[in-house]
Amino acid sequence: MSWCALVPDFADAASVDLLDVDPARTARLPGPVPPATPLRRVSFAPADADRSRRQGDSRPFPFPTPYTQVLADMRARLVRVSADEPWLSADPGGFAPLIAANVHSMRVTPIEARDSVLGLLTLYRHESDPFEEADLDVARQAASTTAAHLDNAHSYDREHTVAATLQRRLQPGVIPRLSAVETAHVYLPESAGGDWFDVIPLPGTRVALVVGDVAGHGIEAAATMGQLRVALRTLALQDLETDELLTHLDEVAVQLAGTPAGDAAAHVATCAVTVYDPVSRQCTMVRAGHPAPIIVDPDGSPLPVDVPKGPPLGAGGGRAFDAAVIELPPGSLLAHCTIGMLAARGPDRTAAGHRLESILAPTTQPLEELCDTALYRMPPSRDDDAVLLLARTHALPQENVADWTLPADATVVGAARRLVDRQLASWNLDGAVFTTELIVSELVTGCSRSDGGRR
Repeated sequence: MSWCALVPDFADAASVDLLDVDPARTARLPGPVPPATPLRRVSFAPADADRSRRQGDSRPFPFPTPYTQVLADMRARLVRVSADEPWLSADPGGFAPLIAANVHSMRVTPIEARDSVLGLLTLYRHESDPFEEADLDVARQAASTTAAHLDNAHSYDREHTVAATLQRRLQPGVIPRLSAVETAHVYLPESAGGDWFDVIPLPGTRVALVVGDVAGHGIEAAATMGQLRVALRTLALQDLETDELLTHLDEVAVQLAGTPAGDAAAHVATCAVTVYDPVSRQCTMVRAGHPAPIIVDPDGSPLPVDVPKGPPLGAGGGRAFDAAVIELPPGSLLAHCTIGMLAARGPDRTAAGHRLESILAPTTQPLEELCDTALYRMPPSRDDDAVLLLARTHALPQENVADWTLPADATVVGAARRLVDRQLASWNLDGAVFTTELIVSELVTGCSRSDGGRR
């Protein structure tokens, strides 16, 4: 701080006391400040010469004193200190250290920024000559510089708090219980960036697992993350192919970036999407500049899968995203993470991924415990957000699946409806008969008009 340079050349000691207000407050207190407002002693120099209160103390200054007067009218004061000064009687015991240290004069200056009071800067002399009116400008300049530093720190802290709150509110709430997978996650928005994850139920008991990372930090990154997450959810519910989903999301990102398509340096985010089908047990994975998902089979062995690395979202240029497809045995573990989960292990992301594979090898452990273990053994960097999303796959039991092959003939619509009626009755789903019959009728009629009929 600039005021530290004043000791011992300009003053024999100096203290800074800041308003101790609710940290959740978003607006500063304008002057005047009520006498009962507590101030916290945040610093004193030299440290072994504390005068009237200890560092860290938080309490109002005695009233009426020069301190409360400066807070009331925000005017700096030259204060004479002697045993017969009337303001010392407001707290004789508290001010006794001033007399004991032979302090003979003080400069009490308000620290203010943007017409709001932040606290007080007090300069003491007990060995040097007493302060004079000509010294006032130096004290004001020191207080002004201190206020600028504090204001910048307050603005950064406020923006970080707003961004982190926005980021948390834009994340999924309660993850739904699904028949396709069970999930658990670690979400650490340390730097108020734009990391996000999602678990999206899809038609046919399928599920989409999503992890993404928006470039940058702060409110803008959090807002962009929210826009991409909503767009991706909307696209996923259109039942698009996985690679086509990212192609359309890239178009959205290009619009958000506001830069010419094809400018790879201006990418908005990275993202990885995995769609799992518990009926076929097929897992389709696609990624846009993001770390590939980690797959561990039920025995704890990693399953190497080459998921082509597509361009980051927002780079545009019409480049395609290629998907990888693998059939998984029930009980397999899927792990998606952001770079923040891997970066703390050094620049070798491949080695960090192998370490995560070994941590996740006990695939039968509860997923929450595996998340905690990964966090303990691979603590993320505090300079970046981190997300780890785990999913254990399930297969839909064969008795819960019905599949019929029908000829491409419109006359089989009635037969299809009867098959559905009997099947739903065997599953005790009589209440769904009417709606399901309508859907099956439309499907069979549509298929009969094409080349070949199936299901």
